[in-house]
Amino acid sequence: MKAKDRNNDDIRIGNKDIFRSGNYLNIGFSIDYSQLNIGAEEQMMLRPILINGLDTLRLPFVLFTGKIREKVNHRQKILYDKQNVFGEPYRVIPLTEDRSDVNYTAKVNFKNWMYGSKLYLMRKISGCAECNKELGAIPVMQFHKRPLAYFAVPFSEPKVREKLVVARLNFHQGSAVLNPEFDNNAIELSTINAVIDTIVGDTAIVPQLIALTGYASPEGNFSYNTRLSEKRAEALKHYLINKRSINEDLFTVGSESEDWLSVRQKVDSSEIPLRNEIISIIDMTDHPDARDEKIRNLDGGYTYRYLLNNIYPLLRRVECKFQYRIMPFTVESGKIILKYKPEQLNMNELYQIASTYSQGSSDFNNIIEISYDLYPQNVFAHNNMAAIAINNGDYIQARNYLVDFENDPVVQNNLGVLLLYEGDWKKALKCFEEAEKNGCKEASYNRNELMLMYK
Repeated sequence: MKAKDRNNDDIRIGNKDIFRSGNYLNIGFSIDYSQLNIGAEEQMMLRPILINGLDTLRLPFVLFTGKIREKVNHRQKILYDKQNVFGEPYRVIPLTEDRSDVNYTAKVNFKNWMYGSKLYLMRKISGCAECNKELGAIPVMQFHKRPLAYFAVPFSEPKVREKLVVARLNFHQGSAVLNPEFDNNAIELSTINAVIDTIVGDTAIVPQLIALTGYASPEGNFSYNTRLSEKRAEALKHYLINKRSINEDLFTVGSESEDWLSVRQKVDSSEIPLRNEIISIIDMTDHPDARDEKIRNLDGGYTYRYLLNNIYPLLRRVECKFQYRIMPFTVESGKIILKYKPEQLNMNELYQIASTYSQGSSDFNNIIEISYDLYPQNVFAHNNMAAIAINNGDYIQARNYLVDFENDPVVQNNLGVLLLYEGDWKKALKCFEEAEKNGCKEASYNRNELMLMYK
């Protein structure tokens, strides 16, 4: 058969696979040459070449030799140390009657230009009148185009916030009258007032609730302590209503009475000699008054006096929980808030601001990073940080962002991109399909690219 009459039917390619694994591109395919027919003096070079535009990568070739040509090459190599006209081959295959498929594998350093590249088998034949004649190229397969990372748009959620202030107010023994000048009350009240100034003084904030909960230390009668702790919380309520003109409807008042849980925690972390005995009494004695009595009777009252002086005063407090709602912002007003009070923006507002800049720009990425810093447990924050890492080629960091959310629908596209990078295209395809069900356009593109490649 003359070279010009040859077509691709004499070589068939199967078991095609091309995938990225870390910093490498892995290429594999099988060559069925059972129908190949060349003259006894001929040889055919089959060289894989990866092409994308002007970028190319030539891989080691397979050389098929006729019966006479194989002997000639061997003799020239021994007698003259003469290299084959095509160079050093991947493998030399003499054409005999007993033929089996050739499995070809290669592992090369990955470069970004390889995304979307195509693999061809270039054919040359020599040893006949048409020596070193180029034959038609055989298209083998295409490596997928660069997969698209997905920036998920966070849900727009009501901005309800809470702030807890612990006020260790001091009262005269048995009294529920709040004296702002007594002991350290002025300092404690200034802390509460500072929070109120922040909430009431901001036109973007709408107060919703001020929950006051009184706590008492365990000495004395439980029922009395319960009433006393609630009265002291009521005293703070009336102080705030009168001094700050706060609407009474915003308040709720409650009591946790004797805070034995805190007693146990503080004793457990202390160096008090009878620590284990106290903890045992707390755990094994149900009635609070009986607990107090048993502890009072330890070692002649020494331990009890230690508690009265060092631990119990820390338990007498009123906890103030401020609940408020932040008004929504437009993109333009949000940009101003971003500079001074970014915590007042929710994830959706932050993303809308980021979207006024080009994806991948420093401004866009900076706002995504702010979102992550403000909402480190939010799946959208993790997904979008992973998208930045993917676009930067930092796949290890991207995996770190997604590791705790691998089953969440939001992250499936970006997880699929990572699986492609790791060489598992089948799992990647499943991730793209799941993401596509949720309307992810990037996943549709990525899935189509994979289907074209492995169809």
